[in-house]
Parts: sequence; structure tokens; C-alpha cells
Amino acid sequence: MALEIYGSNPAYVYQQVSAEATANEDAAAFNADFDTFVTLLTTQLQHQDPTAPMESADFTNQLVQYAEVEQAIATNDHLEKLIAIEGANAAATAVNYIGKEVLTLGSTTSLADDKATWDYTLESDAPETTISVYNSEGVEVYSTTVEAEAGSNTFDWDGENEDGVKQPEGLYYLEIEPLDEDSLEVAASIMVAGIVTGVDFSSTTPIVTIGDTAFVASDILQVREPTTLIEDEDTSEESDESST
Repeated sequence: MALEIYGSNPAYVYQQVSAEATANEDAAAFNADFDTFVTLLTTQLQHQDPTAPMESADFTNQLVQYAEVEQAIATNDHLEKLIAIEGANAAATAVNYIGKEVLTLGSTTSLADDKATWDYTLESDAPETTISVYNSEGVEVYSTTVEAEAGSNTFDWDGENEDGVKQPEGLYYLEIEPLDEDSLEVAASIMVAGIVTGVDFSSTTPIVTIGDTAFVASDILQVREPTTLIEDEDTSEESDESST
């Protein structure tokens, strides 16, 4: 059986080669077993008691069972090809994220230029929401309590701890504890936004990189043109209009 390659990414080519090899091994083993089966069946027919021949139902049943196994191996072969195609398509889609601003599930982001931003959603109003920022070593560097509303919310951190001391640039992660008016915890999810700078295909699922952080491509919730790019274009248009 000829080997078909879907895409040029080495990781997915390796996956498909492995899948093809597995399918071929299964088929080869089946063929070997089938030859043995035919030999045994022929021998059984040659030496059966003429006065009590094999029931036709039993004979047919054995053939049907082998046919079912053969069909199952063929189905697995086709499924492995479909999985390889799907993986290649996912890789192609992930590459298109490069240079785009994405919103993805996750609580870790980078502090750069004295700013780090997180988005979070709440199932209901949480008048007492504790927001805590931790550095990469797990040390809390900032904490505050805010009144948050149901739906989408944004938290901007200026990179200073509670004493007003600037923290070094790097990775920081967020934890929130939203409580409603009855002091019951509200369901919440944290997201981060950023420009995709690269895509990693070393694992079975594409991993997108945003600065120094990495996220599974399937966790991306939204893709949009970079906000800074849009703002720059608006500014340039205003400048052109004013010059005329």
C-alpha cells in the first residue's frame, strides 16, 4: 500500500507514518492468520467424518467472523488517514494565528511595559471579588478586592505590589475568588489576550505561543486583528485628513 503524506510538517508526517505502519502490521498479521485459518479449515474438511460433516451454518459462521475482522482492519486504516488529515488541517489553521491577537483560556500572562491584563467572566454578580497576582515562583505580589458584575470583566495591573514597588517583567498568573452577596462562590473563568508569535507542532496538538507563554490552540476563544494595529491605522487616517 502506497504511503500518502498529508502536509509537510515533520511531526504530522511522523504520526501518519506510525499510523500507516500500525495498519500495515495489523493487515500483515491478519493475512498470516488467514492463511493459517484456510490451512486448518481445508485440513478439517479433508479429515471430517463423512457420516457427520461440518454443519454449513458453522462453516459460514467461521468465514463471516474472518470477514468481519478484515473489514475492521480496513476501517481502522481509513480512520487513521482521516485523523492524519485532521491534524494537518489543525496545523494549517494554527499557523494563521501568527500575528493575530487572540483571547484564550488561561491565567498566566507577561508583565511588559508596566502592564499586564487579564479578562475574566462571571456567572453572576460578585460584589466581593478578591483578585490576587502571583509571580512565576508562586509568591503573591499583589491583591485587591473589587465589585465585579456578571459577564465579561477586565483586570489591568500596573506591575506594582501593594507597597508601590515595581515588579520585574516576566510571567505572572492570576487567581480570583468571586463571592456573591450571600458570600457564596460564583463560577468564573480567566482568559488572557495577546499577539501570537509562533506555533509549536512538537506535540499532537498545536501549541500557540504568546510572548513567553504557551497555550493549546483548542483553548483559543477569539481571534482578531491586533488592537494596536487598528489604533495606529486610525491615527494615520486622522493625520492625513488634518494635513489636507
